[in-house]
Amino acid sequence: MKKCLFFSFIWLVLGASTVRAESDYDACYNLLKRNENAKAVAPCTQAADQGNLAVRVTLGNLYNQGVDGLDRDYGQAAKWFRKAAVEGEPTAQYLLGTLYELGHGVPQDIVEAYAWMDVGTRYGDPFIVTERDALVTRMSNGQLAEALERSAGYRDMYGKNPRRAVNNREISR
Repeated sequence: MKKCLFFSFIWLVLGASTVRAESDYDACYNLLKRNENAKAVAPCTQAADQGNLAVRVTLGNLYNQGVDGLDRDYGQAAKWFRKAAVEGEPTAQYLLGTLYELGHGVPQDIVEAYAWMDVGTRYGDPFIVTERDALVTRMSNGQLAEALERSAGYRDMYGKNPRRAVNNREISR
């Protein structure tokens, strides 16, 4: 789980030049950099509400892990991962799939888990591909067929390039 939080923080840092929600983003970033995660929630929420996908993933990870003074809340984690996932963010799609796999904050559903993870594999991340493929060993043929059909629909709806918030406006990239 720490790997996910680290990855999210790196994503937040790397996206800083193109993903800005002005002062809310800056406050969020600076508090997270100082490991003041509980204090970071308010400005991060503001930046996420302004459309910042990297911050949405970061908030999801903070709630998913419940680190450093912030209570674990899988429902909030699912909310933030879903908000980024439906905008096409592949890391969020994978992480939402893991919540469905485990039944954390959402009903446990291996078909839904596979579908979200599959959409998140479109850039070929080997880790996500491996995690998705591991689900197949636990699925019946019927579940796999349903998951592939659902995934195809999700790819059509959510497999686009992620939108990024730039200067408080969302743009397609």
